[in-house]
Amino acid sequence: MSEGYVIGVDHGYAAMKTVHGSFPSGLVAYEHEPYTQKNVLEYGGTYYVVGSGRQPLQKDKTRTEDYYLLTLAAIARELDCRNAERTCSVILAAGLPLTSFGRDKKKFRAYLLRDGKPVPFRYEGRDYTVTVRDVKLFPQGYAAVLTQTELLDEPSVIVADIGGWTVDLMRLDNRLPNAATCRSLEWGMIRCIDEISEQVRRVLGLSLTTAQIECVLRGDASSLPDEAKGIIHAQADLYVQNLLSTITECGLDTRAMPTIFIGGGAALMKRRVSATNGLCRPVILDDVSLNAKGYERLSLSFSLTQREQRNAWERLSAVAPGQRMDAVCRMINGYMEQQELLEAIRGAIREELAGVSFPKTTTQQEQAGAVDEDVLGFLRALQEG
Repeated sequence: MSEGYVIGVDHGYAAMKTVHGSFPSGLVAYEHEPYTQKNVLEYGGTYYVVGSGRQPLQKDKTRTEDYYLLTLAAIARELDCRNAERTCSVILAAGLPLTSFGRDKKKFRAYLLRDGKPVPFRYEGRDYTVTVRDVKLFPQGYAAVLTQTELLDEPSVIVADIGGWTVDLMRLDNRLPNAATCRSLEWGMIRCIDEISEQVRRVLGLSLTTAQIECVLRGDASSLPDEAKGIIHAQADLYVQNLLSTITECGLDTRAMPTIFIGGGAALMKRRVSATNGLCRPVILDDVSLNAKGYERLSLSFSLTQREQRNAWERLSAVAPGQRMDAVCRMINGYMEQQELLEAIRGAIREELAGVSFPKTTTQQEQAGAVDEDVLGFLRALQEG
């Protein structure tokens, strides 16, 4: 069995995302094997077609087994993309909105971890046995932005993570989230698409699919009549205006500081948000897997496998939360001062030893009073360095 893979999973209301792809968060159960193995998960004697339709809204994702089953499918798809072993252990890296992170972290971790025992299942006709060894949770949105360090040079930036059902907002001050500014609004792309669909039905009597609407929003070729396309674009523009107004009402001034748009909604709205909307500097990151990538990167960064790392983390954990940044700065400054002092000492020793000759042989060493060879080696290194 493999020692373990770190797999980032973004559990969206509209779509599940991993580093290498995404699929709709739909799930349909069957008592008997479906006619095809495509996107079919077999678990506990039941068959599930994954990615079919839209998952009913679940504000509490631990309320049913649906998101656990979707997680198994996501793990299988990601292992396949990596050509990895199908019998393995994994470390799941996932996220929660910053607004509910403290409240839901323990419950969501237990939901994904279960008892840590091997879980057998089949996906698309292939057998998997996966042991979830650990679950690491991070704030969504913030994890995605941390992958784009060049965007964080500004003293303050707004982050708008436009998901399927929610838009998660936060302001970063000197790269750190300002907790007082965090909001989670029920203003995601599902609402935008539903309003577009209703308007087209009301005006033209047409019932469009979500895929058709998304196609037009992306600017891809479509056979829809121009009148329908016009309604889609007009409603999308209205959605953007309302969203920006709502962000402002939350106390985040998009005219005064850069705004980073991420998430699935950012990908669909890429052509609609610009400086003409009165924004200071809009930055659109349209990689829908950015949160999953952020989770993986943070999980790997926080893998405290070395003794020195564990000791440093224990020391930092002992510091009160509001004082940790100052403590880190003091540690860094202290380390730099130690290095400068050590270099000064080395320089002084080199000057003192400039004309000294050290014993090279055992006989000379004995005559010098059995000087330890390690000490001689250290002194020679100083003299040569």
